[in-house]
Amino acid sequence: MTDVIFTANRLNDGVVIWLTDALCWSETATKAAVFSDTGAEAARNEVAAACLRNYIVAAYEVAADGRADRSMRERIRAGRGPTIIPPQDNLARRPLPPKQDA
Repeated sequence: MTDVIFTANRLNDGVVIWLTDALCWSETATKAAVFSDTGAEAARNEVAAACLRNYIVAAYEVAADGRADRSMRERIRAGRGPTIIPPQDNLARRPLPPKQDA
């Protein structure tokens, strides 16, 4: 079996997170643990539990073969995507109009 890394998005803010060797979630990709056959089952159990308690969404395994960062999805996630600015965020970034005296 191939060694794997587990990643997901945190439900409350959408931030990309990775599972560490302590079976905790981290925003730092370099803290992601590489799980082999023996540790992968415990990691899968943590992923399932985190989904059930509504802590993470969109969890999946990435093969830890050194090629994961070559996929478009992983390059976007590593760059802390998204690739576009959602419309509601565009409005928040606009400067306020000058205050008019009444």
